[in-house]
Amino acid sequence: MQKINIYSSKIKTSDKFISNNRVKVYLCGLFLLLVIAFFAYVIHSDSDARSFFNIITYLISLGVVAWGLLDILKRGICVSNVFACSYFAFLAFNCFYISGLQVRKSWSSIYYLVIGSLLFIMILRMFETCRVIRIHCKTRLKPDLLATVCFVCFVFLKMINFYMTGIRLFDHDFSNDGAKNYMIGGLSGLSELFMWISLMFIPVVKKKLRIVIAAGCFLLYGVFAVSRNNMMTIAIFLAICLMQHYGSRFLNNRKLIRSLAIMSVVVLIAFTLFGNYRQQQRGWNNVSGTIEYLLESKSTNSVINWTYAYTSINYDVLLQCMVETNHPGSLYSVLEPLVRLFGDVSAIAKYNDAAFHIHGLNGFNASTIWGPTIYELGDMYLFGVFLLGLIVGIWILIARSEGAKGFEVYLVTWAAMSVFGNFYTISVYFFTSIAACAVFLLVETHESNLIHVME
Repeated sequence: MQKINIYSSKIKTSDKFISNNRVKVYLCGLFLLLVIAFFAYVIHSDSDARSFFNIITYLISLGVVAWGLLDILKRGICVSNVFACSYFAFLAFNCFYISGLQVRKSWSSIYYLVIGSLLFIMILRMFETCRVIRIHCKTRLKPDLLATVCFVCFVFLKMINFYMTGIRLFDHDFSNDGAKNYMIGGLSGLSELFMWISLMFIPVVKKKLRIVIAAGCFLLYGVFAVSRNNMMTIAIFLAICLMQHYGSRFLNNRKLIRSLAIMSVVVLIAFTLFGNYRQQQRGWNNVSGTIEYLLESKSTNSVINWTYAYTSINYDVLLQCMVETNHPGSLYSVLEPLVRLFGDVSAIAKYNDAAFHIHGLNGFNASTIWGPTIYELGDMYLFGVFLLGLIVGIWILIARSEGAKGFEVYLVTWAAMSVFGNFYTISVYFFTSIAACAVFLLVETHESNLIHVME
């Protein structure tokens, strides 16, 4: 088999690769169809979908997604372009007004949904394009060794957790609050930290170890926990790892795009079936327990309704619940991990109790990456966006300096999940990022910057 350096300018074009110009033509055609489909839809829809501000939001969102895809085509996967594609793609989907829970958009909607996100992209871009100094450490350990140690620590701590609480899957606990009964303060967070560090080694370890780590984490953290969110997070992380292997050429690869499309369809169907199964296990077998009823959906398709309920409705939760509330003027949403470490833990408890018990939309309470910041600062939320951009940007800078591809994938993963919430400053993920900065100083990863793809 021939090894091809994807960062080399001497790559030979094969039949499986599409030229950049042809990809651009395909993308232009796709976005033209999306614009036509949207206007055809809104003409026969209600007045909220036809409103000026909704159309403007859709066109801006589509434009940002187009920029993100073209940027991936030019320079490969990074935090800013993945955030642009993920956040604004679901915002564009939100503009179809599939749910009866949604309200008409206004200038303030664009301010809260669009302006802060564009500022975030610009800040990230600054850190992704600036020159970096490579950080070298005299003591350099083999990645396979450290990956094995981290994975064994994760499994060991997880086994202790299972021994003390039981296994949720085997207990047939499908309740909304059931996950809390299977968590142990400190122990659960530490095991998750070791899990993510071991996953970060996947781009640089041997194939067999990659399979063991990926399968073990998916099983212990996702399946046994009966958590679609956990399974989806690991699946997204692994998919981004695969895309990163191809660098700027992953959009040119027919086979990879086809595989990712098939994988996405399978995941959506499985996600839908699992969601319906959980509803049945909770005893919600009548019409009032279906996702279509809870969402007040105009669609009868379960795949569309579950996707909309977990993603695009979150923008309306942000507008209707987080904007329209009393704003305490704090910065716990960004600085919570540091306050937990050095400050008043009781103040954090009061903040969480207030922020996470705000009445949602008919049970839907996820409010995108900006929900907590807008809850705290209201119209001044751009200050929180700026601060979060600096924190993530510094991590990007450190990952680039250390050549830590797995750490970069970790940061990209949370950007891809920005529609669900702000994961960067959740304590366990924040301290995982700090731990990654230290760990990858000791690992031989610089040679992994020139990733080889087996043909």
